[in-house]
Amino acid sequence: MKLYMTNERDNVYSATKFLREVLAQEDYPPIDMVLKGGFTPILVQLLGVNDKDILVEASWCITNIVFGSSAKEVVELGVIDPLVNMLSHPSSEVKEQATWVIGNIAGDGISYRDSLLSKNVIALMLNNLKTTYDSIIDSSFIKTSIWSFSNIFRGKPSPKKKYIDLILPHLSSYVYSDNNDIIVDVLWTLSYISDGDNSQIQSVLDLGIIDRIVDLLSKSSDIQIPALRVIGNIASGSEQQTQTLINSGPLKLLRETINSSKKTRS
Repeated sequence: MKLYMTNERDNVYSATKFLREVLAQEDYPPIDMVLKGGFTPILVQLLGVNDKDILVEASWCITNIVFGSSAKEVVELGVIDPLVNMLSHPSSEVKEQATWVIGNIAGDGISYRDSLLSKNVIALMLNNLKTTYDSIIDSSFIKTSIWSFSNIFRGKPSPKKKYIDLILPHLSSYVYSDNNDIIVDVLWTLSYISDGDNSQIQSVLDLGIIDRIVDLLSKSSDIQIPALRVIGNIASGSEQQTQTLINSGPLKLLRETINSSKKTRS
């Protein structure tokens, strides 16, 4: 879709930006009004325009709508295909916002997640993550991508093994990040993957990062909680898997964690 008239383009951009700002209100954003007012089909249609700024604003609006209500309406309007196309857009802003929407949709239901997986989103997102990392762009894109992965792998049943095998090698390097937000979402993703059968537990063990995960037990509670989840999942595996975990020496740190006076979120 192209917007041929300059005035038309400017009007569309201004209106979409205004709608995004309205939806971004912290207290009582008017999501129901937007849904009932028929704005959602227009926003989904705008994801097909050849205009970076409008793409960002329209997808940002959809992010807020999905976050505050349900993905059902936007999915039924055909939002998945244009979002997947946006992952290959030359603009990092467009790709990041598409990644954010995809994470919200994936977290809203297994059927939505599987629809996204069938469109090859894992490979596309990993390619963007590698490009972002190699060009030393700020960590915002990385954080958004890792958070989105955590939503994709959160549901039960777990995604197919081919998707797990695709993502795991790329996660292992980010567990050494100096950004706590990235570490937290990597650990949550690993906890969802290891919360399965012994083959999934073994896939996490084979990454060779258990020593690092054990070391993270000494960090803040936001990091400790998903680290404990991963360790607990591995401990529930086979005797050999449990022994591999014990050999990493988590017991001393576990005792210190249990005795900690820090409060953790429920």
